[in-house]
Amino acid sequence: MDKYYIVSLILIIISALVGLWLYPQMPNMMPSHWNTAGQIDAYSPKATTLFAMPIIAFLMLLLFIWLPKADPKQENVAFNKPYYQKVVLVLILFFVYLYALTIATSMGYSFNMTQFLIPGMGFLFFVLGKQMEKIKQNWFFGVRVPWTIQNEVVWDKTHKIASKLFKAFGILLIGVGLGLPQYVFVVMMALIIAIVVFCFIYPYLEWKKLQK
Repeated sequence: MDKYYIVSLILIIISALVGLWLYPQMPNMMPSHWNTAGQIDAYSPKATTLFAMPIIAFLMLLLFIWLPKADPKQENVAFNKPYYQKVVLVLILFFVYLYALTIATSMGYSFNMTQFLIPGMGFLFFVLGKQMEKIKQNWFFGVRVPWTIQNEVVWDKTHKIASKLFKAFGILLIGVGLGLPQYVFVVMMALIIAIVVFCFIYPYLEWKKLQK
């Protein structure tokens, strides 16, 4: 198993062990969901809250390990491997971070969840953007629309710009999350819509140029 996967697995195991250790101390019902204002709006039994995340993260890790083996473009799998594995590690790290925030809330620490969670999400987007800079065509990682999958030139051009957009999105989320958490939802929705629109329109236009 590669080093990034090993570190991801260690993080998941540590999370599960922390859950077992803290289980007797946790209240029977633990926070499990927060609204856009960062306030708790749902609770779940402690067994579900403490062990669902490590189990889901482990299943996700198994899926991420398997996906490259199922990629039809096997010629690019080895090249994309380090970029892909870094994203997997940061995604697992984000899940562990969310898990830690949930436990801290249940232990009586009071804080605005949005103000802590959104910067973590921003970091995730930034790392994703960073790893997208040089990746080659594949079916599971990157901007996978018909025009990028079909044409390598369109793929490369799209990902050079998408990389910058994702990194900018991540930095903006970190700033808004720390400084203006009340506007996070509006900013995040606007940015997500902008990125989705770009990921469809830009590669299509580039593909049309090449057709001419």
